[in-house]
Amino acid sequence: MYLRTMGPLNLEGSDLHRPKPLLLLAYLSLEGVRSRRYVSELFYRDTSDPMNNLSRAISHFKQHAPQVIHTDNKNIWVEIESDANDLLNVNTDLSKALDLYQGAFAMDYNLPLGEELEEWVYGTREILAAKARHVLLSLAEQEVQKGNLAQVAHLAEKAYRLNETSPLEPDDFSRLYHLLHLANSPLANILRKEAQSFGITLSETPIFTTTQAETPLIQIEIPHNLPLVKSSFVGREQELLEVEQNLSKNDCRLLTLHGMGGIGKSRTSIEVAYRQLQHPQPSFKDGVYFIALDGIRSADLIPLTISENIEADTHGPQDALSQLKTFIDKKHLLLILDNFEHLIDGANLPNELLNSCPNLKIIITSREVLNVEEEWVKNLEGLDYPKTNTLSLEEAQTFEAITLFTQRAKKTRLEFSASEENISTIIEICQLVEGVPLALELSATWVRHMTLEDTSKEIKTNLDFLANHTRNSYERHKSIRAVFEHSWKLLSPTEQEVFRKLSIFVGSFNRQAAAEVAGATLPILTSLVNKSLLRVMPNGRYSRHFLIHELSQEKLKDNSDEFGKVQQGHANYYLNFLSSRSEGILGGEQKRVLEEIELEVDNIFVAWPHFFASRDNDKLRLAIDTLNEFLSMVGRAKEGINLLASGLDLTNNLLVKANLSKCISRFYRDIGNLFNSQKFAESGLVLLDN
Repeated sequence: MYLRTMGPLNLEGSDLHRPKPLLLLAYLSLEGVRSRRYVSELFYRDTSDPMNNLSRAISHFKQHAPQVIHTDNKNIWVEIESDANDLLNVNTDLSKALDLYQGAFAMDYNLPLGEELEEWVYGTREILAAKARHVLLSLAEQEVQKGNLAQVAHLAEKAYRLNETSPLEPDDFSRLYHLLHLANSPLANILRKEAQSFGITLSETPIFTTTQAETPLIQIEIPHNLPLVKSSFVGREQELLEVEQNLSKNDCRLLTLHGMGGIGKSRTSIEVAYRQLQHPQPSFKDGVYFIALDGIRSADLIPLTISENIEADTHGPQDALSQLKTFIDKKHLLLILDNFEHLIDGANLPNELLNSCPNLKIIITSREVLNVEEEWVKNLEGLDYPKTNTLSLEEAQTFEAITLFTQRAKKTRLEFSASEENISTIIEICQLVEGVPLALELSATWVRHMTLEDTSKEIKTNLDFLANHTRNSYERHKSIRAVFEHSWKLLSPTEQEVFRKLSIFVGSFNRQAAAEVAGATLPILTSLVNKSLLRVMPNGRYSRHFLIHELSQEKLKDNSDEFGKVQQGHANYYLNFLSSRSEGILGGEQKRVLEEIELEVDNIFVAWPHFFASRDNDKLRLAIDTLNEFLSMVGRAKEGINLLASGLDLTNNLLVKANLSKCISRFYRDIGNLFNSQKFAESGLVLLDN
């Protein structure tokens, strides 16, 4: 059976046609396991007995669509494929994604909905339409390179019509307009007028080039893994020019973008990287790579993390750094090592790479300079902002901080615009946060909920904004902390609860993990992304700014009972995750399983000490075996020894201890330490005899 949700609701392969059960099926297919009580209140709140109505719906399912819906005394869930999930998970096969979108989500559903369920339906409808629009625009841009303007017009006009279901983001206006304009579509002028009504000026300068022939343009395709940016880059033209000029110098091979948290180091480095990709004479023909380091806690893991991001083979007997040097060798690469400050004890590692790889260059982003001889440092301060409130609107709009604030405010409330009446208050807000980009972006989210004057008054109540920012990390955190606290207050109680719980994850996490561990629905995740508290990675996983993660984790730890439960829920999720892959890692799905575990390994390591609270020793054994195979296959024997040895002190179960000893023995054998290998092997046998 296959669930169609875009267009008319339809469960293919069944005779189930009642709309509310079909919508319930769609909800569970997207949101995963939910409590029966919650679902009954969500769908049948307006009835005298919600639980009984849900039970009747379940019986209806079992009669017309057996084996689709599953329940126990507490929860309800479904096992079924759906077009909505398939669309959300498509990243490369754009034609397949386009075929999936046959209309708005639950298009023909016309029964009354409660407020919360209605919000979910409309939110999901917007998300899916936005994904479909992105697919259409991407396909249209591919057709531009083929010179097929008729198809460009067809695809771009379809993307325009989705505006009725999912309003255009400010940054999408320009992308769509250039396609329509290039294809001579009459919708181009209509779109330009719509943009003007929102205060957005669209330029007619073409951003695409077509050939007269039907053959695509020949361009150098530079490998990269750069994050997909969904917001415009504002300002820093002088800083970008200086960085580009320095990178072009032979003696500048290690450049650190240095500044306080939230100042825009990461975003600036990504902009530098994209400009390198677009350079007419690229210096880094073998690749430009962004390596996020905020998810690791040891400098020893930096070489492996780089290798994973540049897809280097590190399965040999040598250590990860040696293998990385061999892989890079004479390649012309640019590496961006992002958020280095907590790994400062590894400050010499970039130089080791540079000394062995003559055509490599590295950009570091860090709150602390590396203090090595080869390092070039570019300090980033806040965006330029007016020092006086008496400027005219035209004068004020020349400042970067004003531009960033107004652009981000438009994303929150499209009708927002700077005017002669409100510009002095906007200036005041920019002054209070001293042009710090993260603070400006978070401040801009408030325009949906309060006036600019109220926003300014709220910020003034915290003197941290008025203090000079020093290099002391506590002071830097307090300044951003105040912005975070105000943004936190504007979240709904449900959003606050979910965001607290999401802080248990380190690095990145996927939607399934977020749902099971934190109860995060897709609309809530999207809301947190829209409010600049989460970000979506190119692979569809979620992450967040390192500082925001620290602050939200404090919220969770303030409630010790909740923290303990979430911590154990996080551990249980990854215990199940590993144990369910014990067969796959040794069978025909080995490559897929290794890739899946690699994405989750940071969270697995954090969850590891709490695995041993499980009473399911069979599941624990399978998880240990899976982790053992993974670490062995990817050449992380030393890490495996330390991790598994820590488990010996966390369990009293002799069989589990014996299993750990056997795995540790294997790792020692892998690194050639036969004495310790034999010692742990014998220890495991003794435990089994007992």
